[in-house]
Amino acid sequence: MEMGELRGWPAPDKRAYDAQAEAPGAYYVGSPDEVAERIVHLHGYMGHMRHFLQMDIGGLPQEHLLESITLLATEVKPRVQRLLAQK
Repeated sequence: MEMGELRGWPAPDKRAYDAQAEAPGAYYVGSPDEVAERIVHLHGYMGHMRHFLQMDIGGLPQEHLLESITLLATEVKPRVQRLLAQK
């Protein structure tokens, strides 16, 4: 049984996903540049030192999950550091 069904949540729809996938929504999707820019943008408001991302909510295949984690470490983090150093 799916978690949403178990909890009585409606099935997700495209509009709800799109609303969360674009700023200021909670989903961080896109290229490393797009994700880094979203993190830095939020940092401008929050001044936070750590940004926690939850992954694998939709049963992402392991190879895609590992690729995403690798991109966060090797592409997104350096971009965030570089953008924040420019401020």
